[in-house]
Amino acid sequence: MIAAWERLATAQVRGRPLAATRVLYAIAALALLRANQRRFPVAFDPERMHIDWPVVGDHLQGLPPAGVAALWIGGALLLLTGLVPRLGAAAVVIAAFSFYAVDRQHYGNGGYFVLLIGVLLVLADSGASATPWGPDRRLASWWPAFLLAAQLTITYSFAAVQKFRLPSLRGDTIAWQLHGPLVDHIGWSHLPIALNLLGGLTELFCAIGLWFAPTRKLAAAAGVGLHLGILLFLRWSPDMAAFGFASVSLYPAFWAATQPLPGPDSRSAAAERSSPSSEASPSPGHEVSQASR
Repeated sequence: MIAAWERLATAQVRGRPLAATRVLYAIAALALLRANQRRFPVAFDPERMHIDWPVVGDHLQGLPPAGVAALWIGGALLLLTGLVPRLGAAAVVIAAFSFYAVDRQHYGNGGYFVLLIGVLLVLADSGASATPWGPDRRLASWWPAFLLAAQLTITYSFAAVQKFRLPSLRGDTIAWQLHGPLVDHIGWSHLPIALNLLGGLTELFCAIGLWFAPTRKLAAAAGVGLHLGILLFLRWSPDMAAFGFASVSLYPAFWAATQPLPGPDSRSAAAERSSPSSEASPSPGHEVSQASR
């Protein structure tokens, strides 16, 4: 059992799936910054009332908004190009954390998720391949890819469980949010119940199906449809759009997490076992026996 965990700890993955996650995440981060552009000019103004996070929030007031935004954009560009992507992810994390920590009123699911994924991308070698379609420059460690995939599974699973609570099954949770372009054309009174059930089943399917090769592509398509449906049926929210894009950015991580390759130590040991051994030299007793004949 311990040996199996050691093999996983040293396992590696190809770089292209992580490069795809890196690029999609960078786009999601830029979209989130664009969604918050109206708040940025006054976000750090010490003259305004802030409901800041304890310990750190009050120390962030007075930061230049343009500097925080520049750090955010610069980090996203480093991720897009694949140049020192860990530094780019760290820059996005620091900028996003500063914006959300200075005032808890800035909180949103999209911002929280972009912040969390950025932390995981600091750990991952998402620059192992320069582009999602290019050759691998090197192999990347498996466990950060697993953490990225596992985070989305946890998120989808939690969201699915919430949709099977009694108030949600009655449609109460989703009814007040229905305000999308398709709602006016559908007069069905049970639409909130149907959308809640469909969303919960889709999230549950994505949480499980993305881990298995036969269902992975279908689960990815269902997930994209889920996030598009949220934007079409519910009240428009740039933060929710960023959350959807950030979620989709993790789909390629499942291709990496489910296809680990042996680590360098395991490959060396396997090569030694498979190499042809030299013929054993005959023992002295055998030579004497042959001579006596």
